[in-house]
Amino acid sequence: MSRMLGGRYLLTDLLAGGAGGAATEIWQGVDGASGRPVAVKLLRPPLTADPGLADRLIGARSALGALWHHGIARLLDVVVAEGDIGLVSDLVPGVDLARYLTTNGPLAPAPAAELAVTLAEALATAHRLGIVHGELKPSNVVVPPPEGGTVRVTDFAVRSLVRDGERPAPSAYRAPEGSDSEPADVYALGVLLYEMLTGTPWRADFHGVEPDRRLLDLVDRCVDADPAARPDAAAVADRLRELIPELSRLRRRPVDRPGAGPGAGLVDQPVGRPVGGPVAGVHQRRARPPVTRLAVVAVLAAAAVVGAFAAVKALSPPGEAQTGRRGTASAGPSAVRAPALPATATTATIQGGIEFVRYWFELLGYATATGDTAALVAATNPGCAECQAAIDTIRSSYATGGSLRGGGYVVRFVNNNSFSTLDRSVYDATVDRSPRTTLDPAGVARASLAGLSFTNCILILEWTAGRWRVLQVATPGCVA
Repeated sequence: MSRMLGGRYLLTDLLAGGAGGAATEIWQGVDGASGRPVAVKLLRPPLTADPGLADRLIGARSALGALWHHGIARLLDVVVAEGDIGLVSDLVPGVDLARYLTTNGPLAPAPAAELAVTLAEALATAHRLGIVHGELKPSNVVVPPPEGGTVRVTDFAVRSLVRDGERPAPSAYRAPEGSDSEPADVYALGVLLYEMLTGTPWRADFHGVEPDRRLLDLVDRCVDADPAARPDAAAVADRLRELIPELSRLRRRPVDRPGAGPGAGLVDQPVGRPVGGPVAGVHQRRARPPVTRLAVVAVLAAAAVVGAFAAVKALSPPGEAQTGRRGTASAGPSAVRAPALPATATTATIQGGIEFVRYWFELLGYATATGDTAALVAATNPGCAECQAAIDTIRSSYATGGSLRGGGYVVRFVNNNSFSTLDRSVYDATVDRSPRTTLDPAGVARASLAGLSFTNCILILEWTAGRWRVLQVATPGCVA
């Protein structure tokens, strides 16, 4: 039976939980404001008996909402209404890692490394923002369906927020020091990699061919008893990227899995797939998985990451690619025109805010390409520190006759965030940014700034004096 949550989310299908004693229910639903499919974790007694739970979750939602990576199922909203507490997140297709390994057996080295590198990158992204997962385990890792997609990690920081102060139960995935920390997340990652390679619980005996020794050496480093001796998540990702090209050249090989049918242990190994993108290679006997609508975003994200430097021209504003230095555009002064404010962006409505966010990124791209920041400044609150850093970068690049090349923005999606009031209207904007290069007056490259691919920027707008302005960019590094 369907039901409404907080007047915004229509819960349509119960996916898990609901039985006696279960402390959570997982629902599939639809965001009534955007039409986006979502997953909703409803918390039930005794969890909801904690009087501080709602405050902890609401206090953490902005930080967790800013946690963006293609390997993370992002928290979209926290709803506290009519006795319900619900955590709204991306709806991720696929099955959890535990069920996948039970059905399919262990992974060959290359697919295991490709899956693990995405997990490591996701942890590294969270750790840079000071966020610890705290309960990385197979049930919190979703492997995509055979038609394609990206492995995703769910429930970042949920355990520590929901069970604040409780001593966690012993688990094979918990580090011996028993803390929620970055090294403890890496320990859990090492255990998961071991289980992906062997198909057996932690420290169990191998079946069939022994997994690649180099990957097991990495596992050993991740599960070192001394937290200080473990590599950080970014270092784990780097090591996996080093190994993947050689591992991908290996042929698939049989793994003896007791009770499995003929060929059940054969795992295809992809060759030449971009690291950190879709993990279709973990699925069996599929020579070329078709790309479906659900896989499109993940495929584009992987392509954007790998081809970022090749995409400067494609991601640049119209005319910017012809501009080497300011005033030398081969197409003439009209090659780059200042964006005009759309009429649809002049109303104090959700849709007006969405159109203004798109317009503001056009202004940012225009200022980057030309050095003309006047319109961008007018559309931005002077107190926006992240915005000011971007404006200062542009001004300093052009100050002595130099320029910027690249740095074009593409806005793929804008959605009103439910943490909004008219005075502080919050929007999620999914954007790409090509790399930027600073050129001196002679046109010689002096410095490069990295690009971004499918980054989620949280923007807070203000409606003042009959117009929109960007009050704050809440995502560090999004535009600066």
